[in-house]
Amino acid sequence: MEQAEDRFGRRGKRDADPRLTASSDPPGVTFAELPPGSCRIAVIELDSELVSIPLDLVAGPNDFTVSVPELNTLTVIVPEGSPGDAILIPYGTNRLSRLRSLDDRLEATFEWLPAGEYIVSHEGLNPSVMLVHVSSTATVTYHADPFNSLQVVITSRDGALAGLGLLDEDLVVAINGRDFEDLMEMGQAYGLVQPGQASTYNVRRNGQLLNIEMKDDVLRAPRQWGGMLRPVFR
Repeated sequence: MEQAEDRFGRRGKRDADPRLTASSDPPGVTFAELPPGSCRIAVIELDSELVSIPLDLVAGPNDFTVSVPELNTLTVIVPEGSPGDAILIPYGTNRLSRLRSLDDRLEATFEWLPAGEYIVSHEGLNPSVMLVHVSSTATVTYHADPFNSLQVVITSRDGALAGLGLLDEDLVVAINGRDFEDLMEMGQAYGLVQPGQASTYNVRRNGQLLNIEMKDDVLRAPRQWGGMLRPVFR
């Protein structure tokens, strides 16, 4: 755990080991000269927000405890392919993707992971994806999960996906009228429109087909989506 941030964007670093450990007396962060009023404290690791807590500050010292989820380590083994980069994408959250280079054993290790669902991608394998549920420290062997659609997962009704009219469990079955079966074909489908133009999501909902436009600025800001597009096989 590296930093905490206040509402003014000021950050305080912990003096202890950057790994989070359970303790009855955890190290803390001090922010000075804050005026009374409402604020938000975020616990941030590698620029990814793990915890966000609203607080009401009063005059004088304000002491509080922030509970941080247990963190895990995931090692991904790629049995076939060549050294390159593995990508870990958390879905349904506003946390950032992580990039790790495969070592000479074709392994990539991702540390400090909260429990949850993740997408692992390795572009050297056609480029494909694998869905992983992280609940403890583990090692997994990479395999490609087939997919030909994207399932909408809404985590915030105030996010961009809900604002476009997308609903939980909607299925994006084509992009700009083109079917897809891997990341490369998805990229080709997005490439059918000029940069800056909106892409059309062909969405299946309760047996009906809908067309929903995804503007380029929204597409490039997944942290504002308030959800995730999860690769699935329909």
